[in-house]
Amino acid sequence: MSNITTFSELRKLIKNTQWLEMKFTKDEVYNQFNLRKDQIEREMIFEQPNKEVEEYIFCKHRFNHTIDKKKQADVYSLRFLKIKEDWRSRQRGLYSGDLSKPIDSDKVKSYTIYEFLGQKGGKWDYTFNPSETLIYVDNYSDQILYVRYKRQDIWFNNFFKSKLDNSIKNNYDEMFEEREFNLLYSNTTYKIFHSKGLDYKDAKAKLEKDNPELEWVSGRKSGKWNHEFSVKEKELPTGDFDINNLRQIYRDWE
Repeated sequence: MSNITTFSELRKLIKNTQWLEMKFTKDEVYNQFNLRKDQIEREMIFEQPNKEVEEYIFCKHRFNHTIDKKKQADVYSLRFLKIKEDWRSRQRGLYSGDLSKPIDSDKVKSYTIYEFLGQKGGKWDYTFNPSETLIYVDNYSDQILYVRYKRQDIWFNNFFKSKLDNSIKNNYDEMFEEREFNLLYSNTTYKIFHSKGLDYKDAKAKLEKDNPELEWVSGRKSGKWNHEFSVKEKELPTGDFDINNLRQIYRDWE
């Protein structure tokens, strides 16, 4: 089924798709799904039925599980559920204000946003989001109003784009438009200062009194020095070095 324009058609497609019969290459598994490497390897999202063949399938245990009493069989499926303002939505930055932007509220009386889910997490498990694609649906006409893709969901983006009608608005092209950003970098310089005092605290106070530029000020001021810790070295090593390798004196204030 292609050229889908209504949500009921999309749901039918998802229901009838033989997800567990699909086969994926190693490159697809690691590079075309919005999943971290540790998720793929530790959380049973994909299975490799034959270890001698680099061919992967979806793990059924990450799918929604129901029992078909008529067929006397287990059913594993993916589905769309209404977005709720729960912790997962907030964690992904899906606030109601952001979610409503693509829809012209003057032209659409009421709409619902659906997310794509598999297994629903319980007390000891997490909800499986195979894709973060969001579907905006008109509650009166069942027409799909807008599709919000996630750039990293390469495989699912291609899947949905090949099934949905081209007339449906989406953010696919926007994801690949370059924008300007201002990036601030800092280059830290380290230097050892020598000072005498009755104890470490006294020596530090005298040093900063004679060198006001070393005194701590609130905020990250450009060009300001920041006290780190006391070290055993009298001189810093030359060239590129790691301050974590310096011999630190932990009991600075005695």
